[in-house]
Amino acid sequence: MVGRYGGGPGLTRLIGASHAADMILTGRKVGAKEALRIGLVNRVSAPGMALEEAMAMAEMIAKNGPRAVQHALTVIRQSQELTMKQALELECREAVALITSGECIQGITAFLSKQPPEFFDI
Repeated sequence: MVGRYGGGPGLTRLIGASHAADMILTGRKVGAKEALRIGLVNRVSAPGMALEEAMAMAEMIAKNGPRAVQHALTVIRQSQELTMKQALELECREAVALITSGECIQGITAFLSKQPPEFFDI
């Protein structure tokens, strides 16, 4: 049996009670395709391509505004522990903070001028 030290609640929140119970109570391992299907992972790479795909994903994230990425991560991480109302309030506060930042102006300006944004700290 697996699922000690917080793995059970975390796994249950991630993939749901039935899939978590299956894995925890049986100790059964899941392959990549099943892990993708049940939401345990969000991507599966071809053999030998994981680093290349991870780097491509990192480059895509790095093209976004650093404050926008940080605000999104804050909402994603903290909202897991909140009620839906609290999570929406958090998202609203984070959106206001981002919209009033210089980064938002940089992004809008770049979009309107049809240029790639160049984010810098303000």
